[in-house]
Amino acid sequence: MSIAAMNWALGQRLESHQQQILLYVIADSADPTGRTRHCDPTYMADHARMTRATMFRRLGELEKLGLLSRAKFYSESGAPIYEIRIDFAVLVDVPIKGRRAQDDDDHEDSDDIGAAFDDATQRPESHAE
Repeated sequence: MSIAAMNWALGQRLESHQQQILLYVIADSADPTGRTRHCDPTYMADHARMTRATMFRRLGELEKLGLLSRAKFYSESGAPIYEIRIDFAVLVDVPIKGRRAQDDDDHEDSDDIGAAFDDATQRPESHAE
């Protein structure tokens, strides 16, 4: 695990949470140069908690964004070796759709929230003692 790779992944602002989680899984397995050979498809799908098909779609999206590249090699015994290389020079910052210019907690009528809560916790008249 590389702290630099994890910090880089945390700095990305991707379009979907699935992309973000998959990138975390890959970064967690990467060495300090951004390369991993320990992320086979089953490992990535299990740790990102998605199906293999979804994982491959999200992996393709991450590759199109330029965040990583991937290659498949075979060992002498014929077993597949998957290699993923992270490109630390790339930074993605997708704006959140519908984000307000002001803080979401900035409400003019914040006192009404407490009043609504008080009304909701009162007993109906039929249950009054």
